[in-house]
Amino acid sequence: MDNNLNNEEIRKIAIKIADTLNLEGTADIDLIFDMKTGKNYVIEINARPSGTRYITGAATNVYIMQELVKMVSGVWDPSKLRDRMKNYSSIEVPVGSYSSSKNNYNFREFSGENSWIIHGPENHERITIRGDSMAHAVKTAKDLKIFLE
Repeated sequence: MDNNLNNEEIRKIAIKIADTLNLEGTADIDLIFDMKTGKNYVIEINARPSGTRYITGAATNVYIMQELVKMVSGVWDPSKLRDRMKNYSSIEVPVGSYSSSKNNYNFREFSGENSWIIHGPENHERITIRGDSMAHAVKTAKDLKIFLE
């Protein structure tokens, strides 16, 4: 799977939805990727910031909450957004409760191309992984003893 091509496909889907619905402001478009067919499927659209906003930061290096602050401050420039976007592979996995020294609010941004964060309330935590390729993201999951099926 070429992650760059898939990310571009997801962007095209999101733009088409936004244009069709004449969306303004924030919208959360949830997709699921079928590994067997290689297709993305839209499963939900919400007009609010997403609880999975960390996976957006992992995949694009764009942090939705920071963008919203820029919008309300009047300094947001959508023409510069694409230039700031990166193209990473990312995985987000619910882990329930995961013991780690990283599980605090000091670790909410990714530290590089192959890194991870943990977030969410106690017993409902998620780990979000960023990789420079899907192989590196999967390797990080395995290193963390998170088994993907």
